[in-house]
This record gives sequence, C-alpha cells and structure tokens, in this order.
Amino acid sequence: MWNRETIIEKVKSAADRYGVSNVQQQKQLIIGCEQASDSELFFGLFSFFYDPSLQENKIERQQLAGHLLLEFSPICPLELDGAIYAIPTFWDYSIEEVPWYLCKNFGKVNVVKSLTEIILEVEDGSAIKQGFKTLLFWSKLYKAESS
Repeated sequence: MWNRETIIEKVKSAADRYGVSNVQQQKQLIIGCEQASDSELFFGLFSFFYDPSLQENKIERQQLAGHLLLEFSPICPLELDGAIYAIPTFWDYSIEEVPWYLCKNFGKVNVVKSLTEIILEVEDGSAIKQGFKTLLFWSKLYKAESS
C-alpha cells in the first residue's frame, strides 16, 4: 500500500523522467494510487501545489499530480478555506484540475463563494490575489460530471 512519501516519489520520478503524457507511466501510477488511503493520496498529490521542495520541474509534476488528484478525487481532509489558502503561492495557473478538484469535493457554489470572499480580503496587486482570481476563473468553468 502506497503512502504519501511513495506517491510523491513516484509522481516526481514519472514526471521528471517521462513527462506528463506517458500513458504507460500514468497507468502504473493509477494502479499504485488505487491502493492508497484517501488521506495518503490527497497529501501525496496535493503536496505538489504547496510544498516548496517539490517545485523543480513544476509544470510537469503539477500536471501529473493534478490529473491524478482530479481522477481519484480523494476526500479532502482540510477545510475548504485551508485548501484554498495552501494553493496560490506555488500552483501553476494552467493546472485547472486543482480548482476543479476542489469544486468536485466541496461543490462549485461553495468554492466560488469562498474564493469571492477571500479575494475581497487580499491586498490588491499581490501575486496571491492573482492566484485566487485565477482559482476563481477556473472554478467558474467547472462542469460536474454527469452520472
């Protein structure tokens, strides 16, 4: 059973060596991640969006982690505001899977409402505010999957 450290190492290795579009590597990651608990899966994948030590090869790593995060959609052990505040410092704005993951877990209406309120509280012109605005942009575009 994979834990968060194993997940981090496997995603780093796959992204750094093969990039995000290697289907065989993605399948191997999916098989390994299927064995992980929601908590280990969440922290293993979500770490790529807040941990400064994981920012080398940032876009490839975040694309792969974001894809897996949305695919598995483990229950988020953080409160919505905590998850939102963890993201904007290192998150690459092109990785829409992260805000979509939040929408899938907490509901689009709740995510949009929280981000709208947070944006009003953050200093204008800051990079953090721009990150929240981009999270809001992607959240508004989220479309729930049909059953």
